[in-house]
Amino acid sequence: MEALDAIYRSPDPARLPDLLREWGIDYVYVGPSERSQYSISPPAEARLAQAMDLVFDQGDVRIYRAR
Repeated sequence: MEALDAIYRSPDPARLPDLLREWGIDYVYVGPSERSQYSISPPAEARLAQAMDLVFDQGDVRIYRAR
């Protein structure tokens, strides 16, 4: 859970690639449950989009791939 908290709530998109590598994470799923549980705001999701590639976007679900 610590990894997910850090990834979903990181205020610095430049730090995300290091966090993803550190924990061996290739993809990040963002859906309604994640937005609710981790309080992912639109600005927080925009930070994910800055640091990762959007590979799936349908309805309320987005999947990002590490660069």
